[in-house]
Amino acid sequence: MNKATRLPWFSGVGTIFSMEFRQRLRSRGFYWILGVWFVVILAITLGVGASLDFSNPESGDGQLQFELVLITVLILGSLVAPAFAANSISGDRSGGTLAVVQSTLVTPGQIMVGKWLAAWVSSLSFLVVSVPSLAIAAFQPGLRWGPSLLMLLAVALELAILTWIGVGVSAWTSRPVFAILSTYLLVAFLGIGTLITTGIAAATITTTIRESDQLPTPAAEHIQESWDGEGDWPDGVDEYYCADEVSTYKAPATQSFTWLLAANPVVLVADLGAPGIHTVRSVEDDWVSDDTEYADAPLSMIRYGVRVMQAGPQAQVVCLEGKIRPSADLAGQAPVWPIGIGAQLVLTGFVVLMGRRKLTTPAKRLSVGTRVA
Repeated sequence: MNKATRLPWFSGVGTIFSMEFRQRLRSRGFYWILGVWFVVILAITLGVGASLDFSNPESGDGQLQFELVLITVLILGSLVAPAFAANSISGDRSGGTLAVVQSTLVTPGQIMVGKWLAAWVSSLSFLVVSVPSLAIAAFQPGLRWGPSLLMLLAVALELAILTWIGVGVSAWTSRPVFAILSTYLLVAFLGIGTLITTGIAAATITTTIRESDQLPTPAAEHIQESWDGEGDWPDGVDEYYCADEVSTYKAPATQSFTWLLAANPVVLVADLGAPGIHTVRSVEDDWVSDDTEYADAPLSMIRYGVRVMQAGPQAQVVCLEGKIRPSADLAGQAPVWPIGIGAQLVLTGFVVLMGRRKLTTPAKRLSVGTRVA
């Protein structure tokens, strides 16, 4: 097709988007699903809220309620988003209407982007319907607004990537059922497959830990019994020491394969936007201790768990190789979400590129049973 006969880029994309999105709006089932979605998310929000106590502003229950609702929206959205995209092009090809669109002034790229925008906006409508429920949690005590808004944007980004995968697979394959199944298999690999792969890695990739018991020193025991709590603790007296006897065992070398979880949508959203981890130094009875603090909410705990895995099993051992090991700097661990975004974009780019090639006209070869018009 001559460039002079093509529609301007945004005009072509807008035309395809308008046609596709209006077709979705005409469906009554779309509004029924939105209504059911609203009721389910609202019921979960109110149910979680009824079990929490918001009287204490420092309890963090608002963050807990918000993250529970958001993780529900993300998981259910991961099921809904591919449904809007997986049949968008393969359905037109099967019905014989894709060839009509291809014979117009729009390009294959405009077709794919327009179809993707329609699928993404449709999936975002479910996120918008969830806003009232999220708002109920947002105005409860203990919510951290910055991280919560960032997690909300991360969910929108995940829906964009999942719908792109669906459109790419839909353009790549000629059978609507096969396109839908393939899309859900890819989404399942990102969600469940990464967990299974990590579990297999935990069973096969191990490291040797040499740990000894942590025992109180005789001097510390004597002083603890006689000390009246006044004055400074004597210099040079340690509270604990490491026993001479060392036990050896195998443990998963989590620091070597934590990156496998990076592409998981839930882990990615948690690592990208959940409230940060920080270390608080406290002094009690003249003993100095460092405690790692994080929000008591599901996505925040997932982020903390990923940091623990990055630090490795050695970070959980006080007496390592017969010596007291310093506390691990969990807050200083590098984030894994850039790896996850990169892996998802590589997968999406490959699928979209292969789908784009299938839309090129004139086609040299068509699949068996493909309707042209």
